[in-house]
Amino acid sequence: MTNKKEQNRIEIQLNFFGPFLEDSDLSKILDLKVTGFKEEFDRDLLISFFNLPVEALSEDIIKRYIEVTTKETHTAIVPHTERLFERLLKPLRSAKKNYCLGEYSATIALCGAVAEMLVLLLWEINEVRLKGQIIGKNEERGLFGKNFDDLNHARRLNVLKTFGFISDDQFRKFEQVRKKRNSYLHSWTVNLSNEKQDALNSFKLIFQLFMEITEIGLADAGTVRVNPKILKLFKDLK
Repeated sequence: MTNKKEQNRIEIQLNFFGPFLEDSDLSKILDLKVTGFKEEFDRDLLISFFNLPVEALSEDIIKRYIEVTTKETHTAIVPHTERLFERLLKPLRSAKKNYCLGEYSATIALCGAVAEMLVLLLWEINEVRLKGQIIGKNEERGLFGKNFDDLNHARRLNVLKTFGFISDDQFRKFEQVRKKRNSYLHSWTVNLSNEKQDALNSFKLIFQLFMEITEIGLADAGTVRVNPKILKLFKDLK
């Protein structure tokens, strides 16, 4: 998508996270005899999202889809480059899909992976400078003892907070996702009785962070807005 300035040209993907559904849509989606435009359109988006025929989508799956698809955890447009797709968008969609399919531990693990990708994205787009120059790997090793990419996730979060690249509230959200992911992946004695709610909470937090960091949305006159710092990721688009 472009505006009048070529340097602001970005590529977006539509309906990547499926349709926005509410409780009132459930029975109409499941009843294949209902063939209105909205129902057919929503079914097509669900087929694309799950990569499954609509007949394979049970009532429980659609109910969980509605649970995880709220105004705070849904967007019809996402910024798209190959790297954004592979490292951020695809695992975020997989986290949502796994929740819908009842694979809650997988959702929590994927939310943790998305959190790490968002942190690396933040470091890249903020272009830390030292003596007026963007720091490179040598300067990173001098400051942190190793490259930023090689720091553990908790250390990276503290670095971002120290530089002011994330707010206290964003730091808190990242920490909640990180700690929940670690408890499920690294603890033999973790209490699994609240697995579903933990997965839902983790997805809501990471999706909110995704929206806050990318700032993706619609501006005036139907144009797309995005965090200006992310525009550099689209500089090679023709």
